[in-house]
Amino acid sequence: MIDSADITGQVRAIASDPIQEATAAALREAQMVVENCRAWRRHMHLGEDPQRSRILVVDDDARVAQTIARRVQDLVDGVDVAGGVETAWRLARERYYSVVIADYDLLNGTARELITNIRRRSRRPMVNVILISGYLIDRSGEEMARSVGAKYWMPKPIDFEYLNDCIHQELAALHQRAR
Repeated sequence: MIDSADITGQVRAIASDPIQEATAAALREAQMVVENCRAWRRHMHLGEDPQRSRILVVDDDARVAQTIARRVQDLVDGVDVAGGVETAWRLARERYYSVVIADYDLLNGTARELITNIRRRSRRPMVNVILISGYLIDRSGEEMARSVGAKYWMPKPIDFEYLNDCIHQELAALHQRAR
């Protein structure tokens, strides 16, 4: 069995040698996988139904957040909206979200800080992220998405057909892991 503390020690030792930076990144990814597996076991132990899905929409523009929430509410069992990092963080501690749709630049922080905190400090750190931003262009969007751990990203104005496809794919992957 892999121990998260062992991986953390290996990451620190390797990270001090710039030649092995890629290995350190792989070990950090392995640590996240281990933590996600533990979180999934806790999630299942709590008796939550993995087929029930909730989305957290985080955007400091209330009109954008409400529009997204209305457009995706038929895809899942529930949608919550937060206008900034602090509110989103509070909601994520109280509930399990299958998907977080977040603007990159938020009040009191960034999506990167928010998602990092959710994954490290919540009771159930498994969360899929879809990144949105009014400032994304091809290359910067990929880099921002990677920094947040998002598989999908999109510029504003939002293409809701693409957003719905992204949500369907994220939920399908989540439900596949549950089996």
